[in-house]
Amino acid sequence: MLFRSVVAHQQFRDPATAGMPSRAVQLPLGNLGRDDVEAYLKGHQGVGPDVAAIVDHVWEFTGGYPQALALVADLIEESQSPGESIQLIRQLSALQGGRAAQLEALVNRIMNEISDMELRDALYSLCVTRHFDVPLLQLLLNVKEERHAQTLIDRLSRYSFRSEEH
Repeated sequence: MLFRSVVAHQQFRDPATAGMPSRAVQLPLGNLGRDDVEAYLKGHQGVGPDVAAIVDHVWEFTGGYPQALALVADLIEESQSPGESIQLIRQLSALQGGRAAQLEALVNRIMNEISDMELRDALYSLCVTRHFDVPLLQLLLNVKEERHAQTLIDRLSRYSFRSEEH
């Protein structure tokens, strides 16, 4: 599936099995605790300060893993209500195939929640290219105006699974 590479890019692989270069140093960084997850959600643009009803579900699903937390925050922002996001998180938690499969489904679900088809097409384009800039977006989406393409790129920047290179 298209987003398997996105999940891989988010580094949800076991570092012990990934042929790390000799210059790489593993740091003993732990996952976020429940209070950290709550603080992150409260400070995430689009989620807001009222997170009491969802924080435990989010913490349980993500295990406090920062990139998983960012994806869940994207889902909450795109959802209609906190209740809907809790239900979606429960459905994702029940998926077979481990964390990678759950997160792949999470990215796909975020995409399905985006109602702006032009923005969705831009995100699909972004996910299959390594370098992403205004001229490439104009070409891929047949966007005539550079200013309009730049506006789309600005809108893309809020998603946690976007490319860092553009």
